[in-house]
Amino acid sequence: MKNYQKILLTCALIMLVSAGIRPALSYFTTYVEAKGKVSISLEENGRIEERVEELKKSISITNTGEPAVYVRVQAFVAEKFKENEKYSSESGKWIDGKDGWWYYSDPVAPGAATDVLDYEITKLPEDLLNNPGQYGFNVVVVYETAPVIYDENGQAADVLDVDANVWGQVKTEGGQ
Repeated sequence: MKNYQKILLTCALIMLVSAGIRPALSYFTTYVEAKGKVSISLEENGRIEERVEELKKSISITNTGEPAVYVRVQAFVAEKFKENEKYSSESGKWIDGKDGWWYYSDPVAPGAATDVLDYEITKLPEDLLNNPGQYGFNVVVVYETAPVIYDENGQAADVLDVDANVWGQVKTEGGQ
């Protein structure tokens, strides 16, 4: 009888100890100690301003962050409107990147804003004109900001020459 109790007690003790090993191992395998210090900022660097008149949106982005930034904008609309969409800029500072994005040519300083970029649907499809209540009409404007990259002479790189990886790592914000 004593041997039976010893075996039972030993099995219970082994089960209790083994239940605690797995969480302890996961702690030790995921724990990493880092040395040094790097400051990062995860704040938003922009604010979008949109003015809507009929089928036209006038878009401007204000840099609300600390560093100067590059800005790019893209509008999303239902596929049936794509053939009649038009971007324009009176200042000529917005450049078609040929990748669906429009890039502001100058770095935007802290507190400054881009010139206005107009997005317009120039003609509505016939089925929408004949039955306007049947379809919803919504244009979503998205913008991204990225810190300005400077060359060895302190000159800002051209916005279209910026590595695509810079844009892939930035926060995207949607407008109205």
